[in-house]
Amino acid sequence: MKFFTAFPLLLLACAICHADIYRVTDEHGNTTYTNVAPQQNGKQAEAVKLKPTNVTEEGKHLPGDNETYFEELKVQQDSRENEQKQQKRDRQAAWETLQQAHQNLEQARAVKAGDYFNLKDGGLRYKPEYLERVEAAEKRLQEAQKHYDSLQ
Repeated sequence: MKFFTAFPLLLLACAICHADIYRVTDEHGNTTYTNVAPQQNGKQAEAVKLKPTNVTEEGKHLPGDNETYFEELKVQQDSRENEQKQQKRDRQAAWETLQQAHQNLEQARAVKAGDYFNLKDGGLRYKPEYLERVEAAEKRLQEAQKHYDSLQ
């Protein structure tokens, strides 16, 4: 008995859900779309046939074989993650090299006995070895900074 009551209601619901769409052009050339059948009073109307929405053909939702597709995605994702990890390690190593270059420059600038000689007028003059040592440390610091900046 329930079937005889539910079936007509189901048919009615299907009829309501399926509505025709009309394209209506008025006398001024304006086009509108509606699901209400137009009255023919100076307006041109034609039924529009729409393709089904939210429907995919079987097997067309993913390119190729699903397992192969997901395996390829996983390989690409793993590759990106490994590349990012390597970049992070490279940046960390460059940062440590930069910090070491700063320390080396400070050590090179530290004046030790024998890095200078006294002038006759009472002043000091640095020996060429000291100046070369500081210059080399500054150059290494600049190179380390350039390398670190290139990884940012």
